[in-house]
Amino acid sequence: MDYSLNQLTLISLLEKHLAMNLARLKCLSQILLALIEVRCASLAKLAGFLQSNATPESRYRRLQRFMKEVNFVPQKLACLLLEIMEIKTQEKLTLILDRTNWKFGKKDCNILYLAVAYHGTAIPLFGLF
Repeated sequence: MDYSLNQLTLISLLEKHLAMNLARLKCLSQILLALIEVRCASLAKLAGFLQSNATPESRYRRLQRFMKEVNFVPQKLACLLLEIMEIKTQEKLTLILDRTNWKFGKKDCNILYLAVAYHGTAIPLFGLF
């Protein structure tokens, strides 16, 4: 698998699977490339890696708006992930069903995930919260 993904290639791949306008596709591609670089999901750290002439505070607010406003269709996202991993849907897949729960204060938190095993790593496809 070629991990040297550039932004134009990524936008093209995202456009094929996700119904978003070009501005959102560009933002998502920058977020994904920043996640690879930073290896952290902190919006404050990701904002520093976005390509923009805007101030770091503006880039941070842009990420916040993106996370608040954008919803992904799980089936389309799963197809995108399988294509990125170059997994053909005709191949036999090892699926993993995982549930975790904990308390956050007095609130019970439960998450159920369906993942696919890929080269020793579980890649989440769907989640119920």
